[in-house]
Amino acid sequence: SDLYRRPADGSGVEELIYKNPSAFLGLSDWSLDGRYLSFSNSDLSGGALYVLPLTGTTAREPREVFRSKLPLAAPRFSPDGRYLSYIQQNIQIQKADVFIRPVEGSEGPWQISDGARSPGMWRNDGKEFYYMAQDFNVMAAKVNTSPSFTFEKPQVLLRPANGVPLNIRDLSRDGERFL
Repeated sequence: SDLYRRPADGSGVEELIYKNPSAFLGLSDWSLDGRYLSFSNSDLSGGALYVLPLTGTTAREPREVFRSKLPLAAPRFSPDGRYLSYIQQNIQIQKADVFIRPVEGSEGPWQISDGARSPGMWRNDGKEFYYMAQDFNVMAAKVNTSPSFTFEKPQVLLRPANGVPLNIRDLSRDGERFL
């Protein structure tokens, strides 16, 4: 699970960005400013969230943002890069929830969901946050990341028809279309 970078047009050679010392690395996001990647590493003993700088000339070393005794997955940057959303899985009760915490600092975390089937997704202006609830409803929460993080209780945005896929994978930048 090493990380490599190469231009999208296929030109040039692969560049090793990070040599992973373990077997489990869940690459999740690239910050909008292009300066960081986010990834998680989880096993039976728990999980951790990391950010990996892509700029500078020094060796790239990931910085641990958070560690838990529960598995963690899918860390995604807020549009301003100040916060990470992620999933925390409680295997004992078969439930996952979406949380948000700062990339730096000690405030939070904030539990956004009460049961989730998908990672959280930020609208590109940072004013709304989405996820798929345990009952397959697509939920939306009004959020604000400046000067500090605040959110309103999530509301049902849409109730998909029967036969929907098990997850939402991505969101258009304007928050109007889901994949």
